[in-house]
Amino acid sequence: MDDLAGFLRTRRSRVDPAAAGIPTDSRRRVQGLRREEVAHLSGVSVDYYVRLEQGRATQPSEQGLEVVGHLRLAAGKYPEDPRLASLIGELAMGSERFRRLWARADVRARTHGRKAYRHPLVGLLELHHENFALPDESGMELLVLSAVPGSPAEDALRLLAGLGADSGAGHPAVNAQAREQKPATP
Repeated sequence: MDDLAGFLRTRRSRVDPAAAGIPTDSRRRVQGLRREEVAHLSGVSVDYYVRLEQGRATQPSEQGLEVVGHLRLAAGKYPEDPRLASLIGELAMGSERFRRLWARADVRARTHGRKAYRHPLVGLLELHHENFALPDESGMELLVLSAVPGSPAEDALRLLAGLGADSGAGHPAVNAQAREQKPATP
């Protein structure tokens, strides 16, 4: 049995859904989180998570590498945080794959790139993002999104801005939440 697969299965069953922000009711038959819930919270496809849990995934996904990178950044920024140290230790003890990834020391803060969002009114918005760390110690960042001039995304943003100006801030369709489009995982 793959170390990571066993680790994922045992940890999934130990997580209280309410602690992860997942509403529960008396009809819930699963102790801990469902695979679909873990996949959603992790930002990976259900199929990929199932393959990880079954030991069939041969390469770590970009999201998996990104999570380890974010943990490394956090560990460097908050070296005295006992909860973070405990989490990293638990992951290292439970997963050979995590130990290998951690040893690679691949750490890069993603400061720019492309993000795709699906908006309920205008569909896919492919936008460029720039992240700027605030100069205080809050760990917060300013995220700036922009569309390529002349692109369908720019046209869609202009349409949304026009709808907002015409109908006021209270129009529910204009204020609808756009959802980040996650890249496909292997």
